[in-house]
Amino acid sequence: MSFSDRIAGWRERLRHRWMYRHGDGTETASSATTAAAGQGGGGSRIGGLSGVLNRPGMGGLLRRGLIAILIIILLYYPIGMFLVSKVDDNPDFAPAAADMTKGGSEAVAYAAGLIDREVNDNNWTANDPFFLPGSLLDNMPNYQQGVMSALARFGFELTDQLGRTR
Repeated sequence: MSFSDRIAGWRERLRHRWMYRHGDGTETASSATTAAAGQGGGGSRIGGLSGVLNRPGMGGLLRRGLIAILIIILLYYPIGMFLVSKVDDNPDFAPAAADMTKGGSEAVAYAAGLIDREVNDNNWTANDPFFLPGSLLDNMPNYQQGVMSALARFGFELTDQLGRTR
């Protein structure tokens, strides 16, 4: 098949679409919208939308693409929030063996383990940008910030206690 045959085939397909489009192109814009709204089920809104979406050509394709993008965005955030949200409030938490040092403080090992768990094991959602679903969460980021705030206070008090004993 030569290049000119392909062009002729495209031309025929385009001409066929143009010939069999809705309406003959002589009606005004207001009557065209009235006619489009009256299609499919006695003027029902869903039938009219179906008729508009099934129209051939780039307009229908563009509308379908925009609706698909809108649906993806509307589903992306709730499903993503459900998957990201994980408040790790395990009361049986124990630090990893790497955090425990021989003769070291268990309290410091627990603090290091909690920081490691909240920052490395669970995603740190408090600083997620707007396009990530975790940016719309409130419980998980607040919990993580609360744990870090408590550990910061613990670290300050531990430093103060060490300073007093010396």
